Amino acid sequence: LPPDTTLISLIDRNIRYVGDTVAYRFLDYSGAGEAHANEVTWEEFGVRLRAVAAHVQQHAGPGDRVAILAPQSIDWVVGYYAAIKAGTI
Repeated sequence: LPPDTTLISLIDRNIRYVGDTVAYRFLDYSGAGEAHANEVTWEEFGVRLRAVAAHVQQHAGPGDRVAILAPQSIDWVVGYYAAIKAGTI
């Protein structure tokens, strides 16, 4: 990888070039019976990522520690990458 490559730059590249493909699929086993698949495309993931990262930046500065309070789900994945995008730890 080039030296200036980051996780966020790779996500941005996927949003730009393969935005309509599935980025994440979470199998939810919380209900009775078989798992329910929750999917998000790269474009949808990018929209959520930017929104959450902007919110984090309103309340935390670069290098600040943040906690992700979400159950195992796509929301947790969004929160994790949003914290990175916002420059927090």
